[in-house]
Amino acid sequence: MTSTADLFTRLSADLARRLSSPRTAASAAAWAAEEPALAGITRAVDAVTRCADRNDAVASRAALTALLRLAGAEPLAADAALAAVVPALRSVAGRLCRVWRQEPAEIDQAVAAAGWERIVVLAGSSVEWPDRVIAGAARDAVRAQLRAASRRPTDPFPDDDGGGGGRGGGVPIPAADSGHWGAEARDLFRCAVADGVVSPASAGVVWEVRAFGTPAVVVAARTGRQPAAIRKQCRRAERALRAHLEGGLAGLPAAS
Repeated sequence: MTSTADLFTRLSADLARRLSSPRTAASAAAWAAEEPALAGITRAVDAVTRCADRNDAVASRAALTALLRLAGAEPLAADAALAAVVPALRSVAGRLCRVWRQEPAEIDQAVAAAGWERIVVLAGSSVEWPDRVIAGAARDAVRAQLRAASRRPTDPFPDDDGGGGGRGGGVPIPAADSGHWGAEARDLFRCAVADGVVSPASAGVVWEVRAFGTPAVVVAARTGRQPAAIRKQCRRAERALRAHLEGGLAGLPAAS
C-alpha cells in the first residue's frame, strides 16, 4: 500500500474546494471571455472539468493550454492547471513507486512538486499536449533525483511538523550556484535553527515554500495538514527569522 492515493486525493480535494468557491466566478468569467476554449464556464472548477473531458480530447487539451496561458498572470489559473494534471501526476508517481525502492511518500511529494514547477515554467505560454509535457517533465526530474540520491547530501531539516521524531532528507539543500538562495542564506537558516529561533520543521517548511516555490497546498497534502496552517507556520517562522537575521529575508512573496 503506497501513499500515492492519499497524497494526490488530499491535493485534489483541497484544490477542488478552492476552485469551487463562488469567489472564483469573476476570474472564471474573465477566462471565458479571453479564451474560447473556456467559454461558458462559471467557476474555476469548471475549467478543470473541461480539461478532464475524455469524450473530446482536442477540447480537453485546448482547455489546459488556455489555463497555462492564463497562469502567467493569474495564480488561480495555475492552481486549476495543477488540479487538471493531478491524475497524470498520480500515474507517474505510481509507476516510479513500482520501479524504485524509495519511500513512496517521498516520490509522491517529489512528483507533485516537480509537476507544479513545470506549470510555473510553462505559465504564460502555449503548449501542445500540455498534460504529457507536464507529466513527462515531472517523471524525468524525479527519476533523475532518484538516480542521484546516493550522491546527494542529506537535508538537516526533519520532514515532520515540529512534533519531533522526523526523518531527514525531505527538502534537499541546493548548491550555492544552483540559482536558489545562496550559501549565506543556507548558513543563516542553520544558525537560526541552532540558536532555537525556529524549529527545524518550521525552517524546513519555509525553505521548501520559499527557496523551491512549492505551493502550500502541496506541502499540506504531503503532511496531512491544512494549507492555511502551512501558511501560518511560514508567516510565524518568517517573523522570527526576519528579527533574527535583521531583515535579511525582507521582500519575500507571500506563501502561495
